[in-house]
Amino acid sequence: MEKKVIPRKEYMKKQIEEALSEENKWYAGEKLGHAPTVAEAIIYYAECPDGGAKHFAEEYIPEDMVKKPDEAQNKSTKNEKNNPPK
Repeated sequence: MEKKVIPRKEYMKKQIEEALSEENKWYAGEKLGHAPTVAEAIIYYAECPDGGAKHFAEEYIPEDMVKKPDEAQNKSTKNEKNNPPK
């Protein structure tokens, strides 16, 4: 499956919405044995090995993480100019 490329701001917003969703809070509560705090829900979302952040990262990628072929070449040339061999 190809990842959906979205703006960084939208990427962050969607991820926070998922972490604070009722579904994620329910799963976190099941694991913790009590209603999770906001921090616990976010930690559960980030650390759950079979869901949450893992699934999100499989579906989306922020557009600033996608390198265009010409940008990759320009970046390496720029780095060589700014950091010549010693």
